[in-house]
Amino acid sequence: MYRGDLDRLTGKLEAAEAGLREALRLMRAQPELSGGDLALAQSKLCRTLVLRGRLDEARSLLDAALAETRARAGGDARLLSERLNDRASVDFAAGDSDGARDTLAEVVKLRRALLADAERASGSTDLATALNNLALAHMQLGDGSAAQALFDEALAMRRALLPPQHPELAQTLSNLGLLHQSQGNLEAAERELREAMQIRRQAFANPAHPLVAQAENNLAMLLHSRSAWDEAEALLRGSLDALEQAFGAAHPLIATAETNLGNLLLDRGSPEQALPHFDRAVQLRAHLLPEAHPHRAYSLLGQGLARLDLGQWDSAGEPIETGHRLRQNLPAADPLRAEAELALALLKWRQRDVAAARSAAAAAAPGLSATTLPRPALAARLARLQAELAAR
Repeated sequence: MYRGDLDRLTGKLEAAEAGLREALRLMRAQPELSGGDLALAQSKLCRTLVLRGRLDEARSLLDAALAETRARAGGDARLLSERLNDRASVDFAAGDSDGARDTLAEVVKLRRALLADAERASGSTDLATALNNLALAHMQLGDGSAAQALFDEALAMRRALLPPQHPELAQTLSNLGLLHQSQGNLEAAERELREAMQIRRQAFANPAHPLVAQAENNLAMLLHSRSAWDEAEALLRGSLDALEQAFGAAHPLIATAETNLGNLLLDRGSPEQALPHFDRAVQLRAHLLPEAHPHRAYSLLGQGLARLDLGQWDSAGEPIETGHRLRQNLPAADPLRAEAELALALLKWRQRDVAAARSAAAAAAPGLSATTLPRPALAARLARLQAELAAR
């Protein structure tokens, strides 16, 4: 089981799945093993399936593990809370923030009930984790006040229980920074994201550790939104190098890092530098993810926009239209939906289909009107297009 999980952590997802399935087969043939061991193996296999984009299979596996846990001797509350937390991770990956919130609310309730009398005031590290995750679900659902209260409680609990350079502190600080960025409180966001990055740099002796790379990426995205191009680009390039050292060339996080760097270069006005990063991300995600996986849209839309900026109009259509299709189920005011609508509008404008360009630009407007956009350059693109359409 642990060899399979090591393969998962190092990005060898096919080997990880095979090893974990074999471990489960062997464990089921030994009824004397504890239910906790079996549930742990199921959880690790589930995490591998999530990384491979097979969310329905992961959900089915975890539901079975949950049913077994609930049925066994009235249910082990601690083990049940762990399996529910895993179930919420599948909901997050599938974009089901409502489901994640409801599941994590049960986790918080269970973990509060598990506290001993002596822990009532200070809480526990397990409870802090559940509070952090529940706050994240509320943040994704747009309930900033609920998210803030839960993040504050989790952070206070972790500061009280953990050393000042503990990585779990960085996790909550990162999430708080992302929340404050979405609310337009960029000074607080930058302060929290910088602290999170420094904690991880000090906590892990290896500067190429994936969690250090993640913290650098988060700060870089904030700096991107503030057009602090040089520092943002340096952080993104460092993050990409670190992830390649940790995982090799073919890992989902590499595709994300390539896309983020591509977006920065594109917004900075260097589509010729951005396009190779998008091309690599598109290839990786085509290999690692199912055809309909929503994460493919990030790199496809970037690839299409870079090609448009370079005058490669004939080859821009397929990635833009595919990325647009993958985001059609998002709410009208979602910035990700708006990015897809804008890309389609720009494509139709280049194709001289003025009516279609007007329609797509109008659909992009609600999601690009916020002042807290992570990529203000998209709103500027829309404004230029609207001016050109008005002149027709």
